[in-house]
Amino acid sequence: MSEATHRDIKLFLISFTLLFLEVMCIRWLSTEIRIFAYFQNFVLIGCFLGFGIGCSLPRLKIPITLTILLFALFAIFTGYLQLFEKGSQVLGLFHDYHIVQTAAKEIPFLESSRHFVIIGFLFLLIVFMFMAVGIVLGRYISDHPRPLWAYSVNVFGSLLGIWAYTLLCYLDTTPFIWFIISLVLLLYFAWEDRSRFGLAILGALIALLFIWQTLPAEQKVWWSPYQKLTLSPVYLDLDDQGNILPTSGQQPRRVLYGYNLTANQTHIQFLENLTVYPQFYGQYHRYNLAFQLVQPLDNILILGAGCGNDVAAALTSGAKHIDAVEIDPLIVEIGRKYHPNKPYQPNPRVNVVVDDARSFLKKTTRSYDLICFSLLDAHTMSSGFTNIRLDDYVYTIQAFQEARRLLKPHGLVVMRFWTEQSFIAQRLFNNLAAAFEEPPYAFWMNSMFYIAGNPDWQHTIVAKAEPGLAPIFSGKQRAVSFMNEAGITPSTTDDWPYLYLRKRQIPMSYVLIILVLMLTTFLIVRTVVPGKLVFNTHFFFLGAAFLLIEVQNISRISLLFGSTWIVNSVIISIILIMILFANAAVARFKFKSTPALYILLGILILIAYFLPLGMLLKLPSIIRGALAGIVLCLPLFAAGIIFAVSFRQCRNLNIALGSNMIGTVLGGVCSCLSFIVGVSALSIVGLLFYGITYLTRDRLC
Repeated sequence: MSEATHRDIKLFLISFTLLFLEVMCIRWLSTEIRIFAYFQNFVLIGCFLGFGIGCSLPRLKIPITLTILLFALFAIFTGYLQLFEKGSQVLGLFHDYHIVQTAAKEIPFLESSRHFVIIGFLFLLIVFMFMAVGIVLGRYISDHPRPLWAYSVNVFGSLLGIWAYTLLCYLDTTPFIWFIISLVLLLYFAWEDRSRFGLAILGALIALLFIWQTLPAEQKVWWSPYQKLTLSPVYLDLDDQGNILPTSGQQPRRVLYGYNLTANQTHIQFLENLTVYPQFYGQYHRYNLAFQLVQPLDNILILGAGCGNDVAAALTSGAKHIDAVEIDPLIVEIGRKYHPNKPYQPNPRVNVVVDDARSFLKKTTRSYDLICFSLLDAHTMSSGFTNIRLDDYVYTIQAFQEARRLLKPHGLVVMRFWTEQSFIAQRLFNNLAAAFEEPPYAFWMNSMFYIAGNPDWQHTIVAKAEPGLAPIFSGKQRAVSFMNEAGITPSTTDDWPYLYLRKRQIPMSYVLIILVLMLTTFLIVRTVVPGKLVFNTHFFFLGAAFLLIEVQNISRISLLFGSTWIVNSVIISIILIMILFANAAVARFKFKSTPALYILLGILILIAYFLPLGMLLKLPSIIRGALAGIVLCLPLFAAGIIFAVSFRQCRNLNIALGSNMIGTVLGGVCSCLSFIVGVSALSIVGLLFYGITYLTRDRLC
């Protein structure tokens, strides 16, 4: 094997390792540390910053062994010391960006400050972990005789790294498997420094020791493509008459009532035995209420079906056909296996669909008597590349309009949503009112209930309800009072879908974390690499601009095809493939950096900005996908050509690539502007950054 081939193999492997570690780190931290279920993009920023600094300084003496030791620290902190346990509660104090189960907490100032220091410490660990890997990459790519080939090998390795991790998610593997693969890859490169290899082995063993967690005998844990799911049995102590015993002073009859399911350390639902539910909550309860309001029940759509509570209630109420939509395939399997009422057992009346709720609304051609939005309150982001949560697009005005179009003339939309903050309740009310052109009927029953539909039907719903429902509808005043506490609350749209953000502003929690990141970055640059770090302005802004266009594209394509994990993986893969095509085009046709390329890029970005994607929603999925791909991905192709032209002309490849990655940090921070200006406008900010790269195109490293 020639030296050049051996170098390219090493370059491919370190690129593969880097992207595998990046997506693994984002996924792992967002499940084990609840803060990062809501702030995944800051983990991404830490990865990019460390990688960029390391790649720019291939001679920096930070061994790959450090990455392994930091992995061991992460395992200890997240699994046992729980230093970050209250971090989400601290960030939830600001009330302008909702984090579930934190709204009512009060934490002293000094304790809050301590948790921000801990967040900064975690960010430092991420930066140093990826800095060591970036140094190895910079060493292999530095002064490579074939710049475009080296960059293409890097991108191809990154692409396969993402695919490998996606496959592991598809197979529902655990972090223990991810860590084994990651550590084997890192140990391969650690072997180059044999003097520290024993320390690397020790660090790997410690990491695996602390990642391996034993569980209580009756508790079960799964890692779905979206979240960590934990299932625990729930028992009731009953007396001889079947009443719940308040104390253990009598001889109880212990029965299995159901199961409690948590996602990322946050409760999401009970798998409840609805056959005994009425004796505790009465004839009508939160699961069967919706099905008492409409007749006939020929076709029902349940969005966010979860483990099957609503499906079980619909079956009991006599529904003839149910489309049960749930985004997480493992939640469906848990419901099929463990739900006491077995709602997902083979049944000709139940059609279980694993899909994003908004995506299903676009694709279905069936008309419904009743559409239920059932507690679709996700507590995680749709991707580490966006600021959008998994359920944000489900509750926009346009989403409710799509649901309205699927209703039969007498049909209803019934939505149930648990909220701790009044502005979310008010926003949902406003969005439904805008979509149905009339205020919905809202009341409180263990959570907020909203009923909307045909105006003639809605006005008479309470009058037609039998007397047993009257006490339930009496919760209207409580709901109205709760919503009025919010004052004026802006509605959410497909371009500004932020359900959990109080108003158009960058939330204070984001601002404080950005300040923490800036401070830790300053400390790194001033203490670890003083006077050594050199970055190129041209490549820096190319990185910032590209990330903004990428964030905007992932968000908008998710709107068209759903926010499922497979859609996100495909989008990121397409972006990397576009870069490979751009490299091939530059190598084949000998493009030069001319104003024509920038003019073409500007036109493509403006077309994507002004084209209303909503006009594509009615088209068949294949045509919709082709047109969306052309409109949204061509700007990335043109941007890739500009980068490839500049990269080919650069003398210090590691500085170019490192500067590009450090620039993505600026892009990641600027992506928060979407909280103010909306998703589409990010492309305009990216266009401004490309204008700076045009002005600096002659200042290559």
